[in-house]
Amino acid sequence: MEIITKEGGKINKYTPSEDKKSSDKKGKKIGIAYELENGEIIYVPE
Repeated sequence: MEIITKEGGKINKYTPSEDKKSSDKKGKKIGIAYELENGEIIYVPE
């Protein structure tokens, strides 16, 4: 899985580690992604 975000003119790319040890770490919800009927995906930060 890969997460790509755009903030202003800057594009950020995040690829989570395949390491299973990272699943022990806690995380938090940072937003919601919606897939539109035309296949476009919209990300709404919280």
